[in-house]
Amino acid sequence: MEKNRKWQTAGEVWKENAEFFVALLFFDCFSFLCLWLLDNRKSGKLAAIFVLFTGVIFVFLFLNKLKKKKKKFLYFQELLSDRNHLNRELNTDLLSFEEKWIIEKLREKIEDIEVEKKDKVLALQQQQEYVETWVHEIKTPISWLTLMLENREDEMSPKVYQKLQYMNVQLQEYVSQILYFSRLSYEHKREVMEWVSLRECIEYVLEEYEYLLTENGISIAKDLKIKEIFTDRKNLEFILSQAVSNSIQYRKEEKGQIIFSSYENGEKLCLCIEDNGKGVSEVDLPFVFEKGFTGSNGQENKKSTGIGLYLVKKLAENMKLVCSAKNREAGGFRLIIEFPKVEKEEIV
Repeated sequence: MEKNRKWQTAGEVWKENAEFFVALLFFDCFSFLCLWLLDNRKSGKLAAIFVLFTGVIFVFLFLNKLKKKKKKFLYFQELLSDRNHLNRELNTDLLSFEEKWIIEKLREKIEDIEVEKKDKVLALQQQQEYVETWVHEIKTPISWLTLMLENREDEMSPKVYQKLQYMNVQLQEYVSQILYFSRLSYEHKREVMEWVSLRECIEYVLEEYEYLLTENGISIAKDLKIKEIFTDRKNLEFILSQAVSNSIQYRKEEKGQIIFSSYENGEKLCLCIEDNGKGVSEVDLPFVFEKGFTGSNGQENKKSTGIGLYLVKKLAENMKLVCSAKNREAGGFRLIIEFPKVEKEEIV
């Protein structure tokens, strides 16, 4: 590789100075012609001296140009290796006027980009702070609504109570989505890795959706061969909540079911959430994790946003997990999250 680069550099030196070297050759030819016209006995010796002298000049100039080319390459390499190097005083011996002008323009452009980048980072931080503040504030009225539904059910008609319960669950889900959506752009992630009980996480999420599950007659089944997974609890609960929400949203009219299962698959631990709902058409299946994609089911359900599974996919990628979706052979949808197998002895 190093040898190829040397030959490439030599070729570039020849191309850059080809006109000069050709002019030197033509000068020699003109000198030979003049000596031949003089018809002098010593013209042969003079011609040999010309050839030798020209060869020495050619070799000296070529090697000098090659050396300068290498120095310039190393100089540019050092200059670009560190942002601070670009601001130092330029080497006027190595650089031509055009090269110095280009570097100065690059400096100005980089400074403009840096200012623009800082402005964007500041705007993004302000947006994230606003979203988190908004989420914190909106939780207060949601908590009051939850408390009212728990204590004043007997004061409401069944229809009003049902609608308020549905609105309460939807509000909590939307707030959770916007919070996680905002956190996707964080430069420093906030995962807290720990050993998590799958059963406890599932039960926590099911409790949040208890009313909608009961109202829609959806039963729950669990087959958890893997009891614990090393992951971030809150992120896992969010993934589970989006899967449960989708299963409720795209249920069939007959009695529905959501099945949670966990098992080993080689060096992976798999968590599977599946239902017996409408499933996804084979045409739409490759796009279910794209932002805003709702597919044919979304056309029927006008409340579909296409954000839930997108957030699940992005969250899984941030945690270095593999996320995939399939249709069940018996009908319905299956979401699979693959976790790396971690032994407790490996965690220090």
